This record gives sequence, structure tokens and C-alpha cells, in this order.
Amino acid sequence: RWAEPAALSMGSERFAHLHAKASSEAKERTLSSTELEIAQECTFKPRIISYTPPREGKKALGYDKAVKRLQYAAGEKERRVAEEEAETSKKAALAFAMKPPKPFSFETAKRAERKTPLLYMDVNLGPGRTGRIGLHQGDDPVQLAANFARAYQLDATMRNRLQQLIERYMTEVVPELAAQAMAATDLSSITSQTTDKPATT
Repeated sequence: RWAEPAALSMGSERFAHLHAKASSEAKERTLSSTELEIAQECTFKPRIISYTPPREGKKALGYDKAVKRLQYAAGEKERRVAEEEAETSKKAALAFAMKPPKPFSFETAKRAERKTPLLYMDVNLGPGRTGRIGLHQGDDPVQLAANFARAYQLDATMRNRLQQLIERYMTEVVPELAAQAMAATDLSSITSQTTDKPATT
């Protein structure tokens, strides 16, 4: 008995579908095998370097005490040096303060011929520093102030103040002292002449 055409057609279609499915699975298996072979033949392997921090070795017995002892000794040495320097500076300052101020003089022939100054001006220059100016009759306040400022490195403001002070002394004090000195000189001269005059009987 011959099969009906419709049944034959359905059977052919099912066979074709199963054949296609089987071919597809075989192809997938083939690709998977090829990829597996490539993966197995690949020789590249990344080099990973692991880092382990070094462990601190054990310290010798008494290490910390030795370090502290050295640090303490260094600190004590620095302290002693600082104290000695401070003491030396203190002694130098006291010696300078106790030393009497030296008269400020200008080494010129004209001034060397003069007698003892009529007046000494003591100028306070700061802690432990004092300058002295000897005033004679006829001195120039501008020149005295300029020379003193140059010798003691004073600025323009201090020089001007010193000049004004010298001018005041030269105007108000020195003339009176000069007159007194002149009177004393005249009196001394008269006394000397009287003493030298032979006595008459």
C-alpha cells in the first residue's frame, strides 16, 4: 500500500529539520574543540610578582635604653653649652656696663691744642652703651653731631636730635661755664702774681 502524499511530505520535512539540527550541533562541537585547542596551545602567562614587606628584625637587648641614653647625653651637652654662652654674654655685658664711658674726641690739631672740655655730654645709646662728647667753647654743633653719629652708626633722626641737644648746651650752658673758667683763670693769675711779688718792709 502506498503512503499518502501528505504523510510523505511531513516525513521529509521532519528529516530535514533533524538533519539541520544535528549539523548545527556538530559544528558547535567542532568550534568548541578548536577554541579549546587554541587555549591549550597558548603559552602566554602574566608574571605576577608578590611583594612582602620586610619584617623588622628583633632589636638587641637594651637597644632602646642605649638610644635614650645617647639622646639624653646629647641634650645635656647642648644645655651646658647654651648656659656657658649665656653666662659669658652676661659677664661681658656687665663688664661693659661697669666700664666708665670714654670721652668722645676728635683727633685734630686745633682740638688737641685746647684745654680740658668745659662740659661732657653723656649720650645714652641703649642698654649698656654710652657715648661721651666733650664740649669746648666755639665748637660746631653740626660737626660734633655728624662725627658722633658716624662713629656710633646713628641714623639721621638721632643725629638731628643730638645736634639740637648740643646746640642747646652750647647756647645755654657752655658760655656760662666758659665765663666761670675765665674768671677762675684770672683769679689764679692775680693770686700767682701776688704770691710772686716780693714783700716790702
